[in-house]
Amino acid sequence: MFCQNSNLEWINTPDGSQTLYHPEYQETYHSKQGAYGESRFVYLNPALEFVQNLDVIHVLDVGFGLGVNWLVWMEWALQSQKKVCVHSLEKQADILLIPSPRMPVADELMAFLENYKKNREFSHKSFSSYLHVDEALLSLQNLAEQGVIFDVVLQDPFSPQKNPDCWNEDYFKTLDSVLQKQALVLSYSVAKVAVENLQKIGFQIQKNKGFAGKRNQLLAIRS
Repeated sequence: MFCQNSNLEWINTPDGSQTLYHPEYQETYHSKQGAYGESRFVYLNPALEFVQNLDVIHVLDVGFGLGVNWLVWMEWALQSQKKVCVHSLEKQADILLIPSPRMPVADELMAFLENYKKNREFSHKSFSSYLHVDEALLSLQNLAEQGVIFDVVLQDPFSPQKNPDCWNEDYFKTLDSVLQKQALVLSYSVAKVAVENLQKIGFQIQKNKGFAGKRNQLLAIRS
């Protein structure tokens, strides 16, 4: 089990947050230059203009992992008092048993994160969320059957080379079944497979400057 692996490698980053090296995927969950900063830069800030006129913002968090993307959206929702509903997808239940990493946020927010990981559901003021633990494709199929529809996708699984099931054509076709006609997909990866499969479901691709010296990050919009 991942959570029992004695080789877990916590990494302190310059913004006061931590990330974790995953021994199976041989990648870190977030940038070594700042886990919290990367989540805000890649997965929150580029969405703010897109969502500004929505009464309720429905967010799909693909690759929950350490919960940092969820955390920055929850923090923003409570600060802005915007209504936000997040559905998080996570393949590995073991990661939910690991204590949360250090983050430069209020202790109360970290307690909310621990509550969410334990109960797989969380609601506070303007923010609500639901955590689905299964293969991403199966979770998407279940959400489609329930009629759940999203405005914004935080596409943050491990890389296409390490985790191809979350980047292939079947995945994006199924993802399309839970998206609004006008939707936004954000990702750290500008891999060819991601770009081409998003274009196949009608998205226009922007490659913006990446976080902390990374050349590019992906913003895909369908309007």
